[in-house]
Amino acid sequence: MMKNEALYDHLFDNPTLPIRLREKGYQATIKKYLDEVIVWVQFPKAFLLLSPGHIYFVLKGLARAFIYDEKNNRQVTYFIFTGQSFVTDPESFFQQAPSLFFIEAMPGSEMLSINYQRYSECAKRFPETEIFTRYLLLRYNSLHSKRMGEMANLGAWQRYLNLLKAHPNIEQQVSKEVIASYLNIAPQSLSRLLKENRHP
Repeated sequence: MMKNEALYDHLFDNPTLPIRLREKGYQATIKKYLDEVIVWVQFPKAFLLLSPGHIYFVLKGLARAFIYDEKNNRQVTYFIFTGQSFVTDPESFFQQAPSLFFIEAMPGSEMLSINYQRYSECAKRFPETEIFTRYLLLRYNSLHSKRMGEMANLGAWQRYLNLLKAHPNIEQQVSKEVIASYLNIAPQSLSRLLKENRHP
């Protein structure tokens, strides 16, 4: 399936893969299996991905992971996932337990999805694909460490600039409320920050 090719390019275009996974014939067998179990999903409106039983791959648009800060009565966005990103809460997915995060697909997003059962079956049929789980966990650990480092060591304006650098079109894709929640500041504080720095 053509929509799946972006995912396969992401998975298999990696020189550190085991030799077996670099064999074109073996790749074709894995792709044939995945073509049967992967689901394409489109989100015309914002949608909460509540189930811990799926991993999503962003083809178009974006998603975010957030918590609700009851003390300050606002959402705090921890992660933003754009194209070529995997979207899930790994701890929730692999332990099949409720997630600490809400994960929201933003309007206009398109993703590929695989559920936990099919993911596990793939790993059993093709044991070498277990390395993708390791890559996923390493990626999330890196994202988490970077995010915690930014929150602890950078001011809101520098975090904003880093956000624009990582996601150049983010201001056209999400509301200022979402951006403020990523910076962990109130929307009015973001407006003031933009005005002080003469940012449109």
